[in-house]
Amino acid sequence: MLKEERRAWLIVAVLFAIGAFIFGGTISTPGIFFAPLIKEFGWSHARVSSLASAVTLGTIPGSIVAGFLLERIDARIPIVSGAALTAGSLLCASQGDSYFPLLIAYFFAGIGVGMATLLPMSLVVANWFREKRGTAMGVAIAGVSAGGMIMVQVAAAAIRMSGWRAGYGALALPIMLIAIPLAVFVVRSRPPDAIDRSSRPEPGREGRVHPIELEGLDLAEAVKTRSFWLIAAAAFLFAFTVYGILTQIVVYLIGVGYRPGAAAIVLGLVLGFNAVGKVIFGVVADRIGARMAMALSFAIMACGIVLLFGSRQTAFLAAFLLVYGPAWGAPLMLIPLLTIESLGLKHYGSLGGILRIADASGAVMGPVALGRIFDLTNSYHPAFGLSMVCAIAGILATLGCEKFRPADASAEKIVAVPEAVRM
Repeated sequence: MLKEERRAWLIVAVLFAIGAFIFGGTISTPGIFFAPLIKEFGWSHARVSSLASAVTLGTIPGSIVAGFLLERIDARIPIVSGAALTAGSLLCASQGDSYFPLLIAYFFAGIGVGMATLLPMSLVVANWFREKRGTAMGVAIAGVSAGGMIMVQVAAAAIRMSGWRAGYGALALPIMLIAIPLAVFVVRSRPPDAIDRSSRPEPGREGRVHPIELEGLDLAEAVKTRSFWLIAAAAFLFAFTVYGILTQIVVYLIGVGYRPGAAAIVLGLVLGFNAVGKVIFGVVADRIGARMAMALSFAIMACGIVLLFGSRQTAFLAAFLLVYGPAWGAPLMLIPLLTIESLGLKHYGSLGGILRIADASGAVMGPVALGRIFDLTNSYHPAFGLSMVCAIAGILATLGCEKFRPADASAEKIVAVPEAVRM
C-alpha cells in the first residue's frame, strides 16, 4: 500500500469517527429523549417529534453553506465550524426549560451537522478514491450508524443516571474532545498533488487515490435533467421513510409492551446493523452501480417494514432487525454516489448542498407526519403503511436516473464510428 493510500484510508477512519460523534450523536438520538420530555412537560407526540424535525431542518442551510464553502476552501473549515456549533447547541439544549429554547437549540445543532458531516465527508472520499469509491464511502459513512448505536446507549445511560439534561451533555463532550481535534490534524479535501496527476489509475492499483475528476454538470445544467429531480425525489422518500420510523420506534415498542431499556437496545441494534449494511452496500455499488444498489436498499426496506407490523412478537422484531437494519441507512452513502454517477463530480459541492434540501425536507416531515398520524388514530400501523408506500416509490424514482456521460466521451464515440466504417 502506497503512502498516499494509507493516508486516504486514515482519512476514511477519521471521517468515520466524525460522523459517529456529530451525526450519530445528534440526528440519531432525539427519540431517546422523547419519553422523558413527555413525562416532564406533558407534550404531545407531534410536539416532541418536531424537535427531531428541527435538527434535520437545520441541516438544510448547513448543507447549503457547506456546499458553497467546499468549492472554495479546504473541508476542514466547515467540518470544524459545524462540529463546534453542534456541541455548543447540545449544551444549550441541556439548559432548556421550555419548548422553544429546545427547538432553537435543535435547529442550530442541525446547522452544525449539515456543515460538518455528510456533504463534506462524501466529497473528501470522492476526491481521494475512484475505483473503490463505494467501499470507502460505505466505511466512512457507516460511522453515522455505528455512532448512533453507541451514542443512543450513552445518552440513555446518562438519562437513567442523571436525567435528560445530562444526556445532552454526554453527546456534546466527544465532539469537543475527539471529533474537532481529529478534523483539524488529519482531514484534507484532496491529495496535495491531485491536480498534477493523471486521472487514470495505474494497472493493478485500483484502490489508490487519484485526482479530482473535472467532469460534471453545474447547477443550471443539472436542473434541466431528469436525473436531478429523480435523485431529489428518491432522497425525500428515503428520508421521510427512515427518519419517521427512527424517531418513533422507541415509543412504538414501549406502546406494544417492551420496556424502555429494551426499546433503546432495539434502536441501537437498528443503527448498528446499518453500519455494517453501509459497507456492504458500498461494495455492492462498486460492482453493480449506485443506481441498482439504491433500488435494492429501498426494496429491502419495504420488506422490513412489513415485519415491523408484527413486532409485538419477538420473532418478528428479530426478523425486522435482520432485514431492515442493514438496508435502511444505505442511501445516506448511495445518494452521493448516485449524484456523482448521474451528474458528475466537478460541482458536487453545490449540487449536493441543494439536493440536501430534498433529503432534509423528508426527514423534517417524516417524524411529524408519523407522530400526527398516531395522535389521530392512536396506532402506528397506518403510519408504517405510509412509510412502506414511500419505500416502493423510492425504487421507481431511483431506477429512472441516468448515467452521466462526459462531453469528451460522446465526442470520442462520434469519431470512432467513421473509423470503423473506413476499416
